[in-house]
Amino acid sequence: MSTAFDWLAALDLGRAFSNCHGDLYGDWHRDPWQWPEMRWIATKRANLVSARLNSDHLARVALLDVPKENFATRPAVVMDPLDRLIYQALVDSGSVALVGEVQPWAFVGRLHRESPRRGVYPRKFEWENYRERLKLLVQRYPAVLKTDIVSFFSSIPIDELVEHTRSRLGGGRLIDRLEWMLRKWDEVPQRSGLMQRFLASSVLATSYLGPVDDVLHRYSKNVGGAKGWVPLVQCDGWTTSGSSVETLRGSVEHRSTCKTRFTAFG
Repeated sequence: MSTAFDWLAALDLGRAFSNCHGDLYGDWHRDPWQWPEMRWIATKRANLVSARLNSDHLARVALLDVPKENFATRPAVVMDPLDRLIYQALVDSGSVALVGEVQPWAFVGRLHRESPRRGVYPRKFEWENYRERLKLLVQRYPAVLKTDIVSFFSSIPIDELVEHTRSRLGGGRLIDRLEWMLRKWDEVPQRSGLMQRFLASSVLATSYLGPVDDVLHRYSKNVGGAKGWVPLVQCDGWTTSGSSVETLRGSVEHRSTCKTRFTAFG
């Protein structure tokens, strides 16, 4: 790979480190370490980022199966700190085009609803806002339908994700490198799709399902707003509140019209 591209001018390593550090406290599995390497890289050895990006090297990941309810596990990984920082910085660089205009009732992996800025996510209060919105809808509507995509991140097809991401970001060295990393991780044995436990993956996933959210928004308005049904999205699932069970069944039919996103999930 050519060394002519100025990676450090194109990426905000300080912001990427802040976002990576937030994963330590907001994730469903908290790392037992603080990853001081990422702060050191971002503040003192940014040349390591350039060197890695100008090479064809991607460090091996460590597989981590995290226990969850009903005796199941989440297929997570532990990334090399340098690759994790780069992954976040690459996604942050295109975040406005990817998730700057998602529906206001979509939560997690999005930018601020007002004045979205590159790499600045409303993580501190997003979970609380989601729960408050959910409480409001439960009080207002008599029927609720909850839909969850099983193995969501690992089910996202990388080919389609890359096609979608390029449609938003165009071409260039940043998206080329991001695609290369995503395809390399997709080849890891016992893993597939997007790697879990990373804000960068949540941003890509939210952007990927944006067309489905748009369908929900369009049809929810067509069936009468407060008299019909109202969606609420949290990255890998939808909670739809409505005036009746029959109305909510109709929402499932409308959702299935977005075939380009649901084919992969069966």
